[in-house]
Amino acid sequence: MDFEAFLDEIRTSAGYRDQIVYTRTVEPRPARYAEPSEPLSAEARAALAARGIERLYCHQAQALDAVRLGQDVLVATGAASGKSLCYVLPIVELLSRDARARALLLFPAQDQFRGFGESLEAAGLADRLAGVYDGDTPGPLRRRLRDRGRVVFSNPDMVHAALMPQHARWAEFLSNLRLLVLDEVGKEKPSAHTREVYFYIIDERLKWGLPVLVTSNLPLEGEGSLEELMGAAAVSRLIGMCQGNCFELRGEDFRRRKKRP
Repeated sequence: MDFEAFLDEIRTSAGYRDQIVYTRTVEPRPARYAEPSEPLSAEARAALAARGIERLYCHQAQALDAVRLGQDVLVATGAASGKSLCYVLPIVELLSRDARARALLLFPAQDQFRGFGESLEAAGLADRLAGVYDGDTPGPLRRRLRDRGRVVFSNPDMVHAALMPQHARWAEFLSNLRLLVLDEVGKEKPSAHTREVYFYIIDERLKWGLPVLVTSNLPLEGEGSLEELMGAAAVSRLIGMCQGNCFELRGEDFRRRKKRP
């Protein structure tokens, strides 16, 4: 997108003329790239190629390495920083090499599912059943995901209300759950109940030594932080679990600025 042309159009538009009160150009910073410790699988490379991505950022490669080792990961980076690849690539690799592996992804909203499905198709894994399991999911699809699903997208409230009360029926899925993802934590303010569910899930995974990958666009501590939304106990437990696999990238939030021309 040509932002200068976009701004010029607004400046000269009859409906918007003279309404821009402040503009600032932020100089780009050099990207930091890295290679994972082991080469990407052919399926993961195909998924990246479909997105036009040739190299991984440092936090993406480090997260992939940690998940491959069965370690917990916390990624706290800004919007549009490629957080989703931190779990998409490990899941693609899991599905390609383990016929029984399952993954559960908990979101405040399900807007990531379409992109994930495209990645599976590009990787040649479209036959692995993946889908959204929430209040709008039809009964037949719920049963298919429960019985044959390899990757399920849901939310904390649905897990508490529908999955856990029927955990015996989900035994096959849960016993092969290789990776749990809590994505975009803090995108929506969680209720006290949701915070309790987050803590319970994190605590149980820790007890069983099973990996959790958490992403957020919030800082870990301070005002408006992950700690403020999830609770100090949950974030403290997360940081302790991750044992150095906490990737926090911060930049200035220009929406908080009050400057005028």
